[in-house]
Amino acid sequence: MNTCNASVRDIPAAFLAIILILSWALPASALDVTIKVSDYKVDLLNTYSADKLMDNDTSTAWAGGGLGVGPGKWIELIFPAPVRVAEIGIFNGHEGPGRFEEFRRIKAGRIRYPDGTTHPFVLWDKPGEQRITCRAEPVEKLRIEITEVYPDEVILGKIKVAVSELKLYVAANSNAAPIKTVIAPPTEMPDATKSVEPQQTASEPSLPADVIGLLDRFYALRATLNDDLDQLFAPQVYDKYLLNFFYFQEIQRQRGLYDKLRAADVDTGELRFDLVEDQGEVLKIRASGPYYLTIDGKEWTVQEERDIEVKRQDDRWLVLKFEAPEKAQETSLP
Repeated sequence: MNTCNASVRDIPAAFLAIILILSWALPASALDVTIKVSDYKVDLLNTYSADKLMDNDTSTAWAGGGLGVGPGKWIELIFPAPVRVAEIGIFNGHEGPGRFEEFRRIKAGRIRYPDGTTHPFVLWDKPGEQRITCRAEPVEKLRIEITEVYPDEVILGKIKVAVSELKLYVAANSNAAPIKTVIAPPTEMPDATKSVEPQQTASEPSLPADVIGLLDRFYALRATLNDDLDQLFAPQVYDKYLLNFFYFQEIQRQRGLYDKLRAADVDTGELRFDLVEDQGEVLKIRASGPYYLTIDGKEWTVQEERDIEVKRQDDRWLVLKFEAPEKAQETSLP
């Protein structure tokens, strides 16, 4: 397997802004990190090298090199001391003037923690900062692994994935002493023939198990147009959402998809549910990540990002709110 043989080298101090997650405003701190990448696109000026990820300039970008257009490539951030990373901000693709369509963009990936556990994430195909929520526990390194890219057409096989900038948002109680930033050489890529099963959970432990069960069932029934979905809505919103659901069923009949969806298999194993706010009887939740529909033997990926509220009534949880964010991406089915 080809790897880049660039040597380790120092670069001028390129400070990474660390935004303190506090309930009041404080000045931002700065921290240097060591950056490793699987590979990068080589040219005479090192235009696409790893240091472009943290140069505070979104008009420059790291771009993958070697074999493959994106899936399997990775970016690793190594800290001088344990840091509680709450979020990672990603400026997807090459955001230099007129260059966004010249490179592929990350569609989906996963954050890998030092203990081997992972959780998935998805990004929209648009410029600007997009934030990924992380487990805010002390870590000395994090790896961003790319699993899917935009676009995925074979005809564009020579166009590589790019990322313009990364930002970290860390908890205020992280004790990390700054060190000089080092751009490390690419290391040997993992053997693609050896499957590594990620050890991950779909939700944070703070979300009750019966809520996770409700949401998994809700997504399965909704995706397959199952009439039992009406049992999962709270009485306050029953009429509102059931009318929308019946309308959606009718649209799928007109498109000739109704019977296919009713017979589909649904896998929500990688769909992530994060507790945003606990109001006692009402929980606010963010659903994100992919889930999968198998229709006529073909698997379709549905990328999800949605705000959900559930309410406890009569000793059971029911769906109170199920809203997509603005400019939500629609998934095309066969």
